[in-house]
Parts: sequence; structure tokens; C-alpha cells
Amino acid sequence: YGYDQRLEVFGMKAMYEADNGKPNTAVYSSSSGSSSVPIFHSFPSRYEESYAAEMDHFVDVVNGARELPITYLHSSAVSKIADAAEKSAREGVAVDLVWDKAEIPAGYFC
Repeated sequence: YGYDQRLEVFGMKAMYEADNGKPNTAVYSSSSGSSSVPIFHSFPSRYEESYAAEMDHFVDVVNGARELPITYLHSSAVSKIADAAEKSAREGVAVDLVWDKAEIPAGYFC
């Protein structure tokens, strides 16, 4: 069937949601319920365009045509979010994330 990779992140002023990709968005509905096509069954089928774009970007960075857009602040932020998610899962509680302005990459806000 595939891996369920839905994601929701809630903030004080906004929410981010990513849903599972599907081959099409058709949904059949009747009095007995609704159904739709299954999600893509594998990472290569689900992220084919992303893998190609990532490889193109990597080659451009190596060749000096583009700069790497990710900084240590991005990596640190991802680790902080993952640690909070793990703590929430282990303890069964919501975990508040507190951000110092120095921890937030340029162009992002909190």
C-alpha cells in the first residue's frame, strides 16, 4: 500500500500540512462511504520529480552554478523539531517549542 507520510505542524499563528501524494485526486462517494486510489507505493514513485530536482541542484552546487541554500540553522531547527516530536510521542504530551531569534534562519519567522 505504501508509507503514510502525512505531517501537520501547528504554530501560534499558522499550521503546515503535507498529505500523501496519490496518482490522481479522484474520490468516489456513495451512501455507503467513499474511496480513492491508494497512495504511491514507494519512495521512488512518490518522489520521482523531487529526486530529479535534488540531483540537478546538487550538480549545480558542485559546479559552482548555485549556492547551497541550507545552513547550520536549518539543520539545527530540524533536529529541535524532531527532538520535540520524539518527546511528545514518548510522553504522550504536547511539547512547546521556544525559539530564540538567533536560532531562526534568515527569511523565516516565528
